[in-house]
Amino acid sequence: SGLGASVEKWGQLPEAHTDFIFAVTGEELGLAGTLSVLALFAALGYAGIRVAGCTEDPFVRYAAGGVTTWITAQAVINIGAVLGLLPIAGVPLPLFSYGGSALLPTMFAIGLLIAFARDDPLRRRACDEATSLW
Repeated sequence: SGLGASVEKWGQLPEAHTDFIFAVTGEELGLAGTLSVLALFAALGYAGIRVAGCTEDPFVRYAAGGVTTWITAQAVINIGAVLGLLPIAGVPLPLFSYGGSALLPTMFAIGLLIAFARDDPLRRRACDEATSLW
């Protein structure tokens, strides 16, 4: 129906700004918008698994795996509840739903993933090759 033109969020859908934001996204942005959200969560999950798999430090491996599991599981639970495949658990969609109480720890966790990714050997090799060209 277009960006900002959703009808369901004006009373038909409970908690449209938090728990059911994926449904509002689907109504406003259509298939392209919902597939984009799914692709971004898949990319975040892949990046987290890659960070966890490319390290030799056990702490980094477990922390990156835990953060990745936490964020992707929370996204799967929310999207599954919106689609009617899972019971409604009141879990917000990470980085997307309204509210700071879930956003702040998620941003801290992604900051940890970024800090862990700085020590990735493939990234170091690519940066060394790029700087040697200068």
